[in-house]
Amino acid sequence: MPVVSFSYGRLEALLARAAKRPLPPREDVLAALDDMGCPVDGPRDGAQVTVEALMNRPDLFSPEGVARALVPFLRLGPAPDYAARPPTLELHIDTAVEAVRPVMVAALARGVPLDDEGLAQLIDAQEKLDLTYGRRRTRASIGLHDAGRLVGPITYTARPPDAFSFTPLGGDDLPGGARPLTMREVLALHPKGREYGHILEGADRFPLLVDAEGTVLSMPPIINGTATALTPGTRDVLLDVTGTARGAVEAAARLLSMALADRGGTIEAVAVRRPDGSSSVEPDLAWRERPLDLAMARRLTGARIDAGESAGALERLGHRARVEAGGTRLLVATPPWRFDVLHAVDLVEDLAVGIGYGDLPAAMPGLPTVGAHLPGASAARRLRLCLIGLGFLELATLSLRDATEEGAPGAGQPAPARVANPVTLEHSAVRTRLLPSLLGVLKANTSRDLPQAVFEIADVVVGGRNDPRVAAAYVGTDASFSRLKGLGAAVLSAAGLEATMAPDDGPPFMIGRAAAVACGGVAVGRIGEVAPDVLASLGLAHPAGAFEFRLRAIEQAGPGPAGN
Repeated sequence: MPVVSFSYGRLEALLARAAKRPLPPREDVLAALDDMGCPVDGPRDGAQVTVEALMNRPDLFSPEGVARALVPFLRLGPAPDYAARPPTLELHIDTAVEAVRPVMVAALARGVPLDDEGLAQLIDAQEKLDLTYGRRRTRASIGLHDAGRLVGPITYTARPPDAFSFTPLGGDDLPGGARPLTMREVLALHPKGREYGHILEGADRFPLLVDAEGTVLSMPPIINGTATALTPGTRDVLLDVTGTARGAVEAAARLLSMALADRGGTIEAVAVRRPDGSSSVEPDLAWRERPLDLAMARRLTGARIDAGESAGALERLGHRARVEAGGTRLLVATPPWRFDVLHAVDLVEDLAVGIGYGDLPAAMPGLPTVGAHLPGASAARRLRLCLIGLGFLELATLSLRDATEEGAPGAGQPAPARVANPVTLEHSAVRTRLLPSLLGVLKANTSRDLPQAVFEIADVVVGGRNDPRVAAAYVGTDASFSRLKGLGAAVLSAAGLEATMAPDDGPPFMIGRAAAVACGGVAVGRIGEVAPDVLASLGLAHPAGAFEFRLRAIEQAGPGPAGN
């Protein structure tokens, strides 16, 4: 969960700015944060307050957002309205960006009082949105600029890597100090270029934001230029959000523009001209309406509250509600900062929070049930107990791996299922085998004492379906095919099966020291001694062996002993 820190004095000032009545004591304010699902983390009596914000509530990633949520929750006043003044600045979006990073939203905030602390917290909120809601800048990334230093209109375009030079922020530590760099050099030399350059991999043109005089504001999503850098005392802030997902881009633009308004600034819209000739005025700060059936809300919460009480509970969470259909339904208006409300059930959850979970009625389930193991759970349990008894240590490794490490499909190796928008390249595919993960653990523990014996029981994904498996790996001076053959047979015996083995060559095992394992004529997996070239690539100086069996095949081959 994102952790947000701010001074209680700043939070108190933000609350006082919006409150219609005196503020409650500090302990009541902090208790309200706990009740909202934004618990205080750490000391509750210091100058600084640290809270854990919910991942689906990016509006709580800043003290302004926390205060905005607390005002109606503490019944200090209604949720605020935000309106943008007519635009004085135009943004032109060039056709060149459509192939690389097509979505952009911009907004202006005039008259923002920006001191050192406020600037640091604004940048902190920007970075949290980039990392979480923006998925490390892949879906959305944010730029902040001193609007007083630019000349409109501004243009969002894409140019060849060597077409423009500019001095990037944070360039003081570069060899030779801060200086103009081409976009290609930014990716090669700048820390942010090396960290986020993979987002632009394969592009022959890089995104660029420039003003009417050709001044580079930023190179999204990598780094801003120094020409329009924010400083304490900046009054007019331009924020740009670029990305590939319109919803995430619009959300980030709304949140930061509202946060600047909460600081005393005035939101000013930006007129956007698109390549197809269409235009719009952004950001969109409108409320959204959706109906809520009260019978469903009462059924899900168990609370027998009337329409008026339900409306009041929702208003504590920032909504506005109007009773309709003779008191059987509410028409709920959701504020522009609540991106987590996607369905009527989300409103029911807010209703429960508004009532207070402690005040919901407690009741036993109406339908008694008897628990039972899922299919395959009994076999997995027997195998687990057997491996632990043999001295193996159980692991729980990540299901996502680098797609390149899964190997090329073919020769019996299925193609891995790829993640559509991976956070990192190291987590770009769902694994098709357990053994690479176990061998990776052995690689990371070469300094530990030998022997090392590890196993894992988990799902892999093959052909779009979950495939539960058990795998084990052993490294030590006595690791051999004969030893692994005995261990594998013992494991299958624990499932009530007798193993038969036939020669089987193929990675990661050594030719002549590997076998295909079957039980009752059903192929269950492979076992063998790890090949020397694989050992060398892992940095293992001692022999190693491993096996991997499919649990469904073990179940198909025959049931284990009854009652286990």
